[in-house]
Amino acid sequence: MRVQISAVDIVLQKIPILFNKKVINVEAHIVGAESTTDVPEEEPDDSSQNTGEQVPICSIEVRGMKENTTRDTIMYYFESKKGAKADVDNIEFVEDKNMYVVTFENEEAVETVLSKSHIVDGAKLQVKRHVPLKRYPNKALVKGFSPNTTEDGIINFLEARTKFDVEEVDFDIGGIQTACKKKALDGSYLTVQPVVVTNCIVVRGFSEKTSESGLEYYFDNKRKSGVEGVADVKMNRDEDYCVIYFENPEDALLACKRSHTIDNCTLKVQVFYDCLGVPADTEGPKFKPLLPLVITDIDKYKIHFLKNSAHKKVKLEKQLEKSHSKITWPASPQENKIIVECSITKETEDCRQLTKTWEKDTRMHIDSFVNLLVTEIHSTLQEAWGPVMQKLREIHISDPDGVTINLENPPTCEIIITGLFDPVKEVSNEVKRIIYEVSEDLDRKNQLVQEEVSLKRHQLFILSFSQFSNKIRQEFGQMEIKIDTKKHVIAFSGISGNISKAKVTMYETLSNIASASIGKKSPGYIQFLKKQEVKKSIAAKLKSSGLIGVWEIQNNSILMYSMSDEEAVAAADILKDCVVEVKVDVDNVQKSMLNSQKWKQHVQAIQNEFERKSVIVEIVTNQQCQITVYCNTQGEAGQIKEKLQDFFLTNTEKEITIDLPPSQLKFLQEEMKDDVENLEKDLRKRNIIVAVKSDGILVKGNAEGIKDAEDEVETLVQKIYKTKHSMDKPGLQELMNSNQGKTKLKQVSKQAGVVISSDSDEDKRSSGQIRRRGGAGADERAVYCGAGGQEVIVVKGDITGLDVDVIVNAANKDLNHSGGLAKVLVNKGGKGIQDECDQYISYHGQLSEGECFGSGPGTLKCQMIIHAVGPVWQGGSNREEDLLHKCVETAIVETEQAQHTSIAIPALCTGIFGYPANQATRVIAQAVHDYFSSNRGSTVQRVYLCDVNENSVDLFVKAGDKVFGKREDGRGKTPSRAGYSGNYAPRMPNL
Repeated sequence: MRVQISAVDIVLQKIPILFNKKVINVEAHIVGAESTTDVPEEEPDDSSQNTGEQVPICSIEVRGMKENTTRDTIMYYFESKKGAKADVDNIEFVEDKNMYVVTFENEEAVETVLSKSHIVDGAKLQVKRHVPLKRYPNKALVKGFSPNTTEDGIINFLEARTKFDVEEVDFDIGGIQTACKKKALDGSYLTVQPVVVTNCIVVRGFSEKTSESGLEYYFDNKRKSGVEGVADVKMNRDEDYCVIYFENPEDALLACKRSHTIDNCTLKVQVFYDCLGVPADTEGPKFKPLLPLVITDIDKYKIHFLKNSAHKKVKLEKQLEKSHSKITWPASPQENKIIVECSITKETEDCRQLTKTWEKDTRMHIDSFVNLLVTEIHSTLQEAWGPVMQKLREIHISDPDGVTINLENPPTCEIIITGLFDPVKEVSNEVKRIIYEVSEDLDRKNQLVQEEVSLKRHQLFILSFSQFSNKIRQEFGQMEIKIDTKKHVIAFSGISGNISKAKVTMYETLSNIASASIGKKSPGYIQFLKKQEVKKSIAAKLKSSGLIGVWEIQNNSILMYSMSDEEAVAAADILKDCVVEVKVDVDNVQKSMLNSQKWKQHVQAIQNEFERKSVIVEIVTNQQCQITVYCNTQGEAGQIKEKLQDFFLTNTEKEITIDLPPSQLKFLQEEMKDDVENLEKDLRKRNIIVAVKSDGILVKGNAEGIKDAEDEVETLVQKIYKTKHSMDKPGLQELMNSNQGKTKLKQVSKQAGVVISSDSDEDKRSSGQIRRRGGAGADERAVYCGAGGQEVIVVKGDITGLDVDVIVNAANKDLNHSGGLAKVLVNKGGKGIQDECDQYISYHGQLSEGECFGSGPGTLKCQMIIHAVGPVWQGGSNREEDLLHKCVETAIVETEQAQHTSIAIPALCTGIFGYPANQATRVIAQAVHDYFSSNRGSTVQRVYLCDVNENSVDLFVKAGDKVFGKREDGRGKTPSRAGYSGNYAPRMPNL
């Protein structure tokens, strides 16, 4: 399965992100979590009014309007041509359902409305046909009467106003409503509503172990309960009742007439009317005492005041007692936990109702006292603490019950004043005066005082790196400052007034500290970062860059601190450049070599080599045989990975078989014996075994040796000339298959030095291609068009066989071509390529990521090789995409400057640099597209995106489809300089 990274993942990998010199927070946003505003259409109730006739439905239900939309607006809208273009007979607002019921004169108006969509005041309305619910013909719900109205009064009033007896059946509900609107009863106008036929019951008295499903299955079992057809069940554990809905209303009435027992408990079953709510239970639900309320978010000094203020404490406790609350004060002044116990019991009147709001009411009463209090804090020098305390004992407080004074002794040296506003203000002013007078006295005596302030580790380091001590000495003269990062304190020594000013400056400096998250790293990464030499390396780079940077590690997450968001991000980038983590993939065959002495010597040799270059290296192999390289420079990390992979290429032995048609194998064995023997001897010197057998060519050696053997076998096979002759003449096929014909063919073959075979023999083996690579075998997959008409061609094959002016090579910073495509180019093009690159590095030094160098092609048939230094993959958080994009753009620019017209680019950085192939191919394709979009008149007319890896080629095609869009047709094989050459076998004579 091929996994594609999303745009969201790419953005998240770049954190921390700096925007307008500020670090911005970025997180994934999950789309679809919002609830839809559409109101699902309810299933219509097929029941009609109890008239027994099918009454035309001329009403609609309207929902979804805004709060400020009026009744008249709705009515006028549906009378307009946008609505029904018909008169509205009646409009009624149903408050509990937040909807209007609009009635028209005829059913055609309803059909017109339902065929349209409706928007009023910018809100889309939800409109559906209104189907009246079935109602009791002889019951009505009456509300709105005065508390003084008696039952007899209601009956007499209704009989007088409506001329009906209360027990009379089939009364006119409309007439009753009209009559009650005309005259008040005891000063109140009654509201009369029809009663919908109920289909549900309320059940009480069941056991705690009885479940909602148990009740549902019991009442849906006619053999047990006498009823069936349960439609819905709603359990209320808090109130100890359950409402059960039936499909048939008669089942609800029948259930109330029977006795029911479940889990040894006799149930109490009553009819349930929606309009009346749950009927009251004479016994009431089981009372559950409330747990104590624990409050911990109130300032401890305010709690201390309330506890010690006789007047406020008594007043608060009495207030809480009325609310059935008992407060327990904290035992220590340093605690801020208040425990309030609920004194409501089942004997308390309205106990259940009180418990619903007890916690809210209790907190409201406590907050009403706490919110009246204020707190002021004053700090002083340790040297002044004693004299300040002495004078503080002498002050007069006019309202002792309205204020408390708490002291935080040295080294904190704080005076906290808490209480009511006026008393606190009075005492606070006195404390300010005392502190000022004591400080003045100390200054006049010119006494040097010492004070220590505790700070966080990163704060102390930033003060140290920012030369805070020197700045304070220059400003205040006789001032000594010592920063102790082990004890986490900064010590001031000087005149008390100057120390106070220095502390102000210090806190102002600390307030400017910004941070940038580097993210969570692996335990190995963190251990490498903690090495003393690695820390020194990072510190040196920060210093040379003129940056202040201090990092903290918590739970393997790194946070960088500096003096601004911009500097914090820059310092974080330096740390990531100095601590590079690179994974080295190891297959199962290679894992067996990790315990060998040869492997250990190889690793030690690499570490020694780079330590001589002052590069910090650590190569770690875990228990799962996974290899991780830690290094303090990115370029060297890539080289080390390359050297480790070269070890496996050199020392891992594999065996393959090259399939060829039997005729070619036979020709090699019989007619090319000398060539085969020379090939075997030559390869044997390089520890490669090659054996031509009747069923294929066996090759055994390391990975690099097998690749060389394949190339040389392919060259040998290309010397074989092959031609076909038709055998469609009458009788020729029979002659060829006869003993005489076969004998003649053997004679001809021996005399002419050829091998003759039929098509059926050839089909038994492969087509003869060892594997498809550069030259005539290059496989063109897709052609795209750039913005200026340039061709962008995706091709699978050997890049050195393409007919192009420029080949791009994936190089490291030192241009040391010791592996991968770079090594292939040097092997095929000659040592002069490496010599030219070495000379450039000796004069100019290492290349940086994103930079390129153009060298000669050696003996290769292209005009130039551009060595591009791509980025080492570090999870996508270190500008890898920008640097790879720059590589490709720079390569095209140098091609154009050298007046060349074609260039071939491989899947850069997907090898030892560890760049995910799906992302690298996308960036390369995007870079080519962007260049031609900005340079439509470019002289570069053809770009090949080429690789021998099938997966990389497929990803190039996928990226091209996305970036360039429509493909261009009409192209065949990719142009090549290579062709078949060698000895030609004699033409087969006529038989």
